[in-house]
Amino acid sequence: MVHVIWHIIVGFVVGLVARAVMPGAQGMGLIMTTVLGVVGGVLGGLTAIRGLTGAASAMLLPFWIGPLEQRLPRPDGFHEVHTSIPIRATPAAVWAEIIEVPTIRPEEQKPALFTRLGFPQPVSARLSRPGVGAVRHARFERGVLFLETVTDWIPERRLRFTIAATGAASS
Repeated sequence: MVHVIWHIIVGFVVGLVARAVMPGAQGMGLIMTTVLGVVGGVLGGLTAIRGLTGAASAMLLPFWIGPLEQRLPRPDGFHEVHTSIPIRATPAAVWAEIIEVPTIRPEEQKPALFTRLGFPQPVSARLSRPGVGAVRHARFERGVLFLETVTDWIPERRLRFTIAATGAASS
């Protein structure tokens, strides 16, 4: 049973990696990519466990499923996501925490998937000035710096910005 779970996990990861390295537009959604990756992982695992007797069917699977992929509807080019989180604080208090983030102490950091995968944790964010055109320097561990240029500024209501990653943070 542990082998099957391991094959599912490996298939899932291989499916995601294959999707990431495949050039051009993808006609298959993330869920279908995951399903095919898991099926491939399980079939590959069973083939490895049982020897080469099932290898021919496992090798032909992409040729059987490939034509079906072309019949799937292509996803829209862009999707807009809106998120709303109720916060028990005044707009002024929330605004102050959003526009500038004071240095985050290690005890304030909570374990998260992105940090376990090796992504650096946020450290602080400082705004050059208020208003559209301002630049917020978002600093992360290991010298990672994101420059966030403000594109929409309505105090205590809305903050939008573009993000550009740079190499290392300067002091």
